[in-house]
Amino acid sequence: MVVLAVASILSVLCAGSVAACTVPQLTTRGVVEVRSGFETMVVFPTLFGLLFSLVAAVAGVVLLTRGERRPATVTVAAGQLLVWVLTAALVLWTAAAPGTGWELLGVTYALIAGQVVVAGGLIAMAVRRHPAAH
Repeated sequence: MVVLAVASILSVLCAGSVAACTVPQLTTRGVVEVRSGFETMVVFPTLFGLLFSLVAAVAGVVLLTRGERRPATVTVAAGQLLVWVLTAALVLWTAAAPGTGWELLGVTYALIAGQVVVAGGLIAMAVRRHPAAH
């Protein structure tokens, strides 16, 4: 459970960095400019986020196969698996259709999409662990 939680927190932080850099540009300009800082704010966090997501996905599958059924844990595991389903679909699509390879930048959005689900599960875990005092 600790591996799932820690790897998920790290992957959410990486996706947050990517989203903070790309989403404002996409919504205001319709395109993400590759400029100084792009590697630091997008490329590296995406790579590390995918690594942490893989660790969390494996930990989540192990927990689920051992009978873990808490909704927050299932949500976190499902979000991490979503990242890898979307990433695999993008890679297969890129390999099947002729293209430039730039299509793989969609992997960053696969990471962000899955991490939104993961963040919801992590919030539910935190609320369950530390309920508000009445």
